[in-house]
Amino acid sequence: MTTKPVPSLGSRGWVDDPDTLIDQLFANMLTTDFSQSQLYSGNLTSLQYLVKTSGHDPQVFCTDLQETLERYLGRYFDLVQAKVTSYFLDKDINDGPYGVRIEVTAVINERRVNLLENIQIKDSRFIRLSKGNP
Repeated sequence: MTTKPVPSLGSRGWVDDPDTLIDQLFANMLTTDFSQSQLYSGNLTSLQYLVKTSGHDPQVFCTDLQETLERYLGRYFDLVQAKVTSYFLDKDINDGPYGVRIEVTAVINERRVNLLENIQIKDSRFIRLSKGNP
């Protein structure tokens, strides 16, 4: 697959480097508002919307996010494997704020790139985002 460049509003202009591309696409997913377009209504990929609709249940959220990442990033990469797991922030309480570990490996033109992100959710809202290990 030929790399599909993605526009950025920064000084980079069009992003086509695979390492930068996967980060840009994840950033776009974070900042996209599900209802920001009438023309593409229902076709935008928004992490905020996923948190709102399935963030109340960590298992459902992880499944939805994994499927969404593979579908969304699959538009730009030849192969995408996502693994999304959750863990409760307070090990003594199995109901409350939880963290989500996102691991993605993507391949384009035989080049492998990785994405590792962590988000924390409380009451179906983001409370923290961090790169790498929690």
